Amino acid sequence: MNRSNLSLVRGARGDAIRFSIRSASAAAVLAAGVLTLSLAGCACPGTNPASVDKAGSIVKKDSGYYAVDAHDGRTYVFGDEDTHAAWQKSHAMQYSKSMIGAGPKGETVVFEVRDKLPELQERLMTRFASENGMKQ
Repeated sequence: MNRSNLSLVRGARGDAIRFSIRSASAAAVLAAGVLTLSLAGCACPGTNPASVDKAGSIVKKDSGYYAVDAHDGRTYVFGDEDTHAAWQKSHAMQYSKSMIGAGPKGETVVFEVRDKLPELQERLMTRFASENGMKQ
């Protein structure tokens, strides 16, 4: 049996990890594990640290998309093309804010909202109000 002993390795945060390895296959498994753990802290390709929240989830940026659609006497305002496309198939929006009687003809206006992107709602409401004379 091939023996190798490693006594000290520095972790990603600078902490020391002490261990010993008794076989070459265990050394290979450990090396693969260390590599995996070191890469796990990296952001996904195409993202920057500002687009990853504290929990490590990717936060979609506000694209500037704007669309207005009507259904069943309500006006729907979208800030994301994917959300709009999904709504066109199901006529359901996962997260929204409804403003009863706020439309130009007194209809309910439903705005897309995102918890992790509060500026989306503000942008949509401001643009809709400027184009349609939304009642507040």
